Amino acid sequence: IDVRTDFAFKKVFGSEESKDILISFLNAVLDFDGNPIVDLTIINPYQIPLGEGLTEPHIDIKAKLENGTVIIEMQAYNQISFIKQVQSNLAKAYLSQLHSGKKYVKHNPVIALTVTDFVMLTDKKLKSSVITSFKFMETTQSVLFPDNQMEMVFVELPKFEKNESELRSMADKWIYFIKEAWNLTTIPETLTDDESINRFKLPMPLA
Repeated sequence: IDVRTDFAFKKVFGSEESKDILISFLNAVLDFDGNPIVDLTIINPYQIPLGEGLTEPHIDIKAKLENGTVIIEMQAYNQISFIKQVQSNLAKAYLSQLHSGKKYVKHNPVIALTVTDFVMLTDKKLKSSVITSFKFMETTQSVLFPDNQMEMVFVELPKFEKNESELRSMADKWIYFIKEAWNLTTIPETLTDDESINRFKLPMPLA
């Protein structure tokens, strides 16, 4: 299975029976400030009502956490205006918490997690950064905006150059697996100690 395709990515991480797999992946690549996810609800994004006048964004997976939401997308090709699309999806997901007829709503944080099979961030300061996170920040003093509610996180697969023997963290293992699953016939020994990754059944290649 090539996890980098939209369909396979959603099937692997976005089905209810693989909820523990998604939890493991999110805890590995996102920073929850010492409070890892213990449970979540996977939501079909095409059933989520948006504000008046808004169209449905393209989202592979939408997960509701105890105190927030994560929208997840796998992108294989660098399409025109892709970065704008990511920002638009994040804003729409945040705004969708405001339902018609309510004067006030307690907004919860929203994280847009995007996995790309191409190099998207070409700034020389980020050339070796596989995982990058963006939040609102005061530009002259580099001070984070208080109570940040929206965050964009990018995982760029081509920037990940570790081989199997170099895998250490769970983030390493998940990124390696997503990038290389199509080329594997068995679960590598480095990954066998993780139950969620071990649940995958890899097909043998055709002769």
